[in-house]
Order: sequence, then structure tokens, then C-alpha cells
Amino acid sequence: MEKAIMNVQRVFLKTFQVGWRMTEGKKSFDEAMSESKNELEGLRVQLNDLMVKFGLRALRTYQTGKSYPLKPMEIKSLVKYELDNVMADVSQPENIESIIKKTALEWEKQQRNQGVLANGGWAKKDKGNSRVRFMENGLYGLR
Repeated sequence: MEKAIMNVQRVFLKTFQVGWRMTEGKKSFDEAMSESKNELEGLRVQLNDLMVKFGLRALRTYQTGKSYPLKPMEIKSLVKYELDNVMADVSQPENIESIIKKTALEWEKQQRNQGVLANGGWAKKDKGNSRVRFMENGLYGLR
């Protein structure tokens, strides 16, 4: 009977310890998610500002050929046309591939600066057994 009680106590203690560690990990995960949400909002603002610059560029270009001020409907259609073209251009497969490669290279650079990568591209991630390897084409995979 005493052995059974001691086993129950051990199981409870281990469960409590694991649960406490998971809660501790969840806090850092929640913080990371909150930071990521804030970063996403900031990036959206930057993207909107960049799209405004594309629209202004189109309006300036079109205005040079006109001797009168642009009308509101002209502005609306010109900006919409420009933004549609910009999004179509960025969505082209070769442009997406270029963005992926540049992103992977930047990620590798950031990881090296943080000391995560060592030994020719292999390094332990955090305290786990998974590893990150950057391949010759600039992409990475989890192992």
C-alpha cells in the first residue's frame, strides 16, 4: 500500500513538473505569437505605404501627358490598374522563386549572425534533436 501511495505521489510530482514546464514554454510561445502579430501589422502598414508609392508613381507618369488635373475617377482607375499590375508581376512564378531564394539566404545570414548555424550549415536547434541544414540551392529543410 505504501509503495502504491509513493508511486502516485511520484506520478503527481512528475506531472506537476512537466505541466509547469509546459506552462513556462507556453508563456514564451504566447509572447512570440504576440510579437509576431505586432510585426505582421507593421509589415502590412509598410506594404500599404509601398503600394501607395506605386500608385503615386503611376499618377505622376500619367499626369505628365495631361495639361489638366486628373479627375477622381481617373485617379481611381489608374491606381487600381497599377496595383493590379504590381500584384500580377509579383505573383509570377519566377518572381516568387526569387523571393523564396532571397528569403532563404537572408534567413541563413540571420541564423549565422545569431550563432545558430555552425559546422558548414549544420547546427542543433534549441535543445532538441532536430537539425537545420541549408542546402546548396539556398533552401532549408528540417531533419
